[in-house]
Amino acid sequence: MQCRLLALPVELLHEIATYLLPFQRVIFSLTCKALRNTVGTGSPQWPKELFKEDVLELLPLLQRDIPQYRLCSPCKTLHLPSRSVVKLSSNKLQRGKILHPMVQAYLQAPDEKKCINLLYWLSPEHLRLAAAKQICISTLRCSGTISLSTAFPTVPELHGGAFNFTITPVMNRKNVIFHAVYEVIFVCAPVRYWANSHTRKLLSYFDMRCCLHCSTGQMLDEMLCVLSHRNDGLPHGVMHNCVRAWDANEEEGCGHHSHACKCAVEYRIERVMKEGETAPVGIRVSIWQWLGDRSDDWVLRQKGVLRNLYEEAIMEVEWKD
Repeated sequence: MQCRLLALPVELLHEIATYLLPFQRVIFSLTCKALRNTVGTGSPQWPKELFKEDVLELLPLLQRDIPQYRLCSPCKTLHLPSRSVVKLSSNKLQRGKILHPMVQAYLQAPDEKKCINLLYWLSPEHLRLAAAKQICISTLRCSGTISLSTAFPTVPELHGGAFNFTITPVMNRKNVIFHAVYEVIFVCAPVRYWANSHTRKLLSYFDMRCCLHCSTGQMLDEMLCVLSHRNDGLPHGVMHNCVRAWDANEEEGCGHHSHACKCAVEYRIERVMKEGETAPVGIRVSIWQWLGDRSDDWVLRQKGVLRNLYEEAIMEVEWKD
């Protein structure tokens, strides 16, 4: 049954709030959209006698009831992640100044046309503010799920599927380790219903690059190889239809591609399994990228180094919390 109380005029809601205890007034203000929109405008619903400890005790409860909010222990506040573009404060942007992104992620693979489906971007200004602790690194994190039926209405093979993404950068001293996980989930197992050429075409719709200088096309062989492993009776780690076929670790497909940029990047490609299915129903690409000083350091380019640094940074944050 719809709550009639929340449909009352905001002035009457303010009057009702004055009869509540201080902590109840805060809960009422944050869970009622009409009151929440007036926070900071001088409205009387925020009692001066409310103690800081009372507010902090409310944060876990609010995150429980409003899952899209993210509790940040270092900041002692709730962050609301954006599923579109990470924004900079207007006073930080100079008129006419071009911000060259260090990371860009789209839903669809970018082409020469203007792309409007930008999921995420990071600029040097974001990193500078995070390193100077003027913004919390948590505000640069986001996640979401996009229905492929809505995103690709003219591609029936994608209908019923989903695109999941999770972006969680962390601080490593004065540098940022960017980490993203992208998942393409099909409604059926590709290796059972489609030829490799058709699966390649469907995967090419998505932006699954390991860095700005890469392209989805450069990673298609590896993604197809991982999807097809153990389905044709060939020896472990080898596919007859892969141009780079050699005995490699299964999660790496048939060999990593390479391109002549100076980005310190590591990535992993995995199959997404579904309960009851013996063949994968999707592909998962995990990316780690070093953003900051020493990005051309040879050590950072060695397999496993960025993953270990990222895990250490995550453990340090959890230990502080």
